[in-house]
Amino acid sequence: MSEIKEAELYQNFSKEFDALMSDKQPVILEMSKLQAWVLLCQIQLALRHPKNIGPTSKLVKDLALELQNKIATTPALATVAGRGWDTKFDTEPEEI
Repeated sequence: MSEIKEAELYQNFSKEFDALMSDKQPVILEMSKLQAWVLLCQIQLALRHPKNIGPTSKLVKDLALELQNKIATTPALATVAGRGWDTKFDTEPEEI
């Protein structure tokens, strides 16, 4: 892309993102409990990246914890979901 098109894209994105931030209307998302579990696991994995420390990481962690509270409602599910936040349960790919 040319620099002019990139600048225009950035300018348009900034305006649209500002509008998105001020829009308080909720987004209703429907998914199965399995889909929510998988999403929780992928968010946990993404948040483990050492450079994923910006303000959006806090927002998404809060969302993940909300998912966890809704789907990890039995003892074993709650234990495994909780381990997703704990580095002592990390494994190397060959250990899995």
